[in-house]
Amino acid sequence: MSSAAQNTALALAVLDLEHGETADTGNRSQYPAVIAAIEDIERLPITGVSAAQSAQFTADEATVTAFFDVPSLVSCMPVEDTDTDQAATEWLSEPDNTSSGVVIGPLVAAANDLQEAERADPSATGCYPAAIDDLQGLESASPADIAGSAASGDNHADTPSGAEIAYLNVFFTSNESASSQTAEPLTEPCPSC
Repeated sequence: MSSAAQNTALALAVLDLEHGETADTGNRSQYPAVIAAIEDIERLPITGVSAAQSAQFTADEATVTAFFDVPSLVSCMPVEDTDTDQAATEWLSEPDNTSSGVVIGPLVAAANDLQEAERADPSATGCYPAAIDDLQGLESASPADIAGSAASGDNHADTPSGAEIAYLNVFFTSNESASSQTAEPLTEPCPSC
């Protein structure tokens, strides 16, 4: 089965939708169906999908794409360019295993670099808005948010800050040039650190 650490974007989407379901003042009738569809997709195995699982994915994909009004679910990886490489370097410069919060400067710089890469080639950077949003979300995370995300489990995806960190680690280390950096990705701190 695919691991939750691999699907942190899906876990974060579920958290955001659960929050939206309680905060949205409009029509909330489709929230339960899209949350269930995303959870179904999240549980799919990485390989060896059965015919029934493939059919379920097709139905779930239709539910999700209709809810978000997007043409199709896509897989997205960072492009290899100077701005993206610089953003990865800045992300990887964040302190590791700290309960004192994040360093804002590298987060702002990484978000700015991704925005520049997105402006330069919008067709190849469709997943950049999610990474930019996560970087900006972490800019306002308190030290307690960062420390609390470590207490929530192995993949930390069940807190917003933890899910953002996990997604950004995957995003930036999936870029070949970023993964060749000597720094380690930011990991969740332990609450007693």
